Amino acid sequence: MRKTLFLLFVLGCLLFVPCSASAQYRNTGNYVTIRLTPDRADWTYRCKSDVRLELQVIRHNVAIPNVTVGYTWGYEQRPALTKDSLRIDKTGKTTLTLHGADVPGFMTFTANVRIDGEQYTNYINLAFDPLRIQPTTTLPEDFMSWWQAELKNAEQVPLMPVFKHEPGMSNGKADVYMVHFQNHKAGSYIYGMLTVPKTPGKHAAVVEYPGAGIHKFQSGNMAWADSDIVCLQIGIHGIPLDMEAEVYQNLTNGGMANYAYLGLEHRDNYYYRRVFLGAAKAVDFLKSLDYVDSTRIGVYGGSQGGLLSLVVAALKPEVRCVSAAYPAMCETAGSRYERAEGWPRLFVWRKGTDTPQIRDVVRYFDAVNFARFVTQDIQFIQGYNDHVCMPTTTFSAYNVIPKGRKILLTPYDCSHWLYPEQHAARRQWMCRMLR
Repeated sequence: MRKTLFLLFVLGCLLFVPCSASAQYRNTGNYVTIRLTPDRADWTYRCKSDVRLELQVIRHNVAIPNVTVGYTWGYEQRPALTKDSLRIDKTGKTTLTLHGADVPGFMTFTANVRIDGEQYTNYINLAFDPLRIQPTTTLPEDFMSWWQAELKNAEQVPLMPVFKHEPGMSNGKADVYMVHFQNHKAGSYIYGMLTVPKTPGKHAAVVEYPGAGIHKFQSGNMAWADSDIVCLQIGIHGIPLDMEAEVYQNLTNGGMANYAYLGLEHRDNYYYRRVFLGAAKAVDFLKSLDYVDSTRIGVYGGSQGGLLSLVVAALKPEVRCVSAAYPAMCETAGSRYERAEGWPRLFVWRKGTDTPQIRDVVRYFDAVNFARFVTQDIQFIQGYNDHVCMPTTTFSAYNVIPKGRKILLTPYDCSHWLYPEQHAARRQWMCRMLR
């Protein structure tokens, strides 16, 4: 139970369940689980290799015998190639042999079982030559020249930073400030939270980019202060981060709902144009601080934050290192090529987007095209079981990063999250790079 709660804390999914006297935590794990065990400990196969998969249905940590399990098998996010069922005998387990992928990519095995009238499901994603996956995304001829011009224009806008000390969040080790500074045009702001160690001298610094959504910020990042590193956490939406929680909920359900689709018709109007420029401007803000060593700045984040980390690494070569976990917006038009498509699945979840004009626009914002220009030391993190930023899409980005000092972490069973050990490994690696 404690392990489950710790993981929920990492995911930001803390659940409070009221009871008669007080609130208590609740273990929300499934009563019945389907255990899927591949014959390769690294979940990775060569193309056209067979896969032997062991199945068990578990209740109370004991295998249930004599049950029928339905299953499907096919390429990630694509229609199933095989749909069938099998019988688990009195031993409580069975082994199934499956034909592997014919081309580099990931395949998904999904199993379902009905026990006492309730339906239970589990899945596993297996890799086939993932380091040979190549993107379908193509690079516009003026990709980098357009972004460099946009960046140059944004850099002409003065930062005009504002700092608000937060004594309730600060402690004897570090001071925390709410900050904002101008983005790509006068009157457009990036808001953030800055944690500054109290030790004297110049410090290394990191920018932490957020995952998708509209959120209230409630504390600084003291973990970096423990390593004597300045941390800037930013929001991307140009709104203050310390308003009442109800405001962010109203924005999520109101005018900023589905923001990832706003302005898709033209690259100058797409929502992420301002976001990408603001993410780069965050590096300029850190460089302007007299207690930051401008030669020792790193960037990191997961999902949308992983996307922004790749974007800024490509646009700001002075950044020393980057850690990108399961980056979003990779292979944004993958579904048009019978491939998985990364969040926000612009051509799957949104009607009317599949036009030549929009297909051209998204190429300027696809993480794959930014990855082509990443030259810094990079740590890339991707769980195989991620069903939001699917590994078929993210390996397309990883594989086009120019050869150099690349570190790849693959916590195989992770979905769209990381274990505490991966968070610690990321921080330790970045600290070494920023010495």
